[in-house]
Amino acid sequence: MSRFVLYRNKRPKNQERNIQLIPKLKIKIYNMCSPNSGREVPNQFIIETPDGRYFKSYDTIIAFIPWGGGKLVLDPHWDYSPTTAKYRREFLNEGIAETRRYIEGGSYIVRNLN
Repeated sequence: MSRFVLYRNKRPKNQERNIQLIPKLKIKIYNMCSPNSGREVPNQFIIETPDGRYFKSYDTIIAFIPWGGGKLVLDPHWDYSPTTAKYRREFLNEGIAETRRYIEGGSYIVRNLN
């Protein structure tokens, strides 16, 4: 992960130092909202990074959708509990049958995200 960092090449003191500015990584993390009440739900998060969007349930990253295309990635624990399944459906905007069909068809990748 990159943040604003001053990077200095080692040079003799009498020579000018080369300093590069590495851009700050912008990450947004927010709670998902209940489809029934519209209130924020604890332990269900959407994480937005420059690479894409993640769905995190409790301490486990469940899914990753890259910006600008690419295959969606699911963690092997994508169907772990009823609560995780409920918010995964909200995040992907699809039911379990569709998700399984995409996995079997090769449109989604299942691999460890944690």
